[in-house]
Amino acid sequence: MKLISWNIGHRKAAWRSLPDLGVDSSERQDIIDEVEEAWKLSPDTGVDVVLLQEGYAPPKEVADRIEVDPAPYFKKDSQRPDSRGTARSRCAIARVSDKVKVEYLDDIHSSHPGCLSAAVVTPLEGKYQGWPIHVVSFCPKYEAHHPKSGVKSRDLVDTSIHRIISDISLLIGRKDSFRMIAAGDTTVMYGRGRNAYWKGRNQAVFDRMSSIGLPMIGHQGSTYYYPGQTPATATRQLDYVFASHSMKDHIRTKALNDPEEWGPSDHCRILIEVS
Repeated sequence: MKLISWNIGHRKAAWRSLPDLGVDSSERQDIIDEVEEAWKLSPDTGVDVVLLQEGYAPPKEVADRIEVDPAPYFKKDSQRPDSRGTARSRCAIARVSDKVKVEYLDDIHSSHPGCLSAAVVTPLEGKYQGWPIHVVSFCPKYEAHHPKSGVKSRDLVDTSIHRIISDISLLIGRKDSFRMIAAGDTTVMYGRGRNAYWKGRNQAVFDRMSSIGLPMIGHQGSTYYYPGQTPATATRQLDYVFASHSMKDHIRTKALNDPEEWGPSDHCRILIEVS
């Protein structure tokens, strides 16, 4: 089974690439004349499920060709702004092949609506055939400090991640046997911080994920470029994959971060292979 985790950064072009991700490599040559961007033909062939972050509603021509979880998309609403005063996007899970069965968990009520999407994916072939696997796509939102904190900034994000971890914990039953893959944009960097205090707070996110049975398994490398940078000059990693102990030794992750395979978002895609 193959999955892609991808913060699409509100790009419609990213949505339009999804139907082709489920095409096996043996069939890719048949569609090469139909695609213009080389990144659509990179090693993400035969993908079954895509874990999306920061997605607005897909274009109609895409929505008719893929299956996406039924959660609503946020419309422009002054009562639901993010920290920058714009409408919020949401996380989503899309099935792009017929090699898996997907049950979308639309009864998960995230502490921050739109920051988490979950499903149970059952492979129909391979080693895990017939075995349900929980998958989670997540991305935090920025928050403002409390007025009494003495700080006026609106760039707190680890607080939102910790709420997401609490929500994920509700899906974990038997600690030794549950099967789960959680992937997305943490917006905090592993092993880094602007000083010792923030480095410790960032590390607490990864430590807490490990404490609930979801250690970080990769990928280590640049996954995001800031305004003014390009895929070739990207220096930051904000996107990570976590997996249960029962599965982590059977999963390979790879950041598709070469410039020619990066794609239209400011985040590259993370390929997750389960074997």
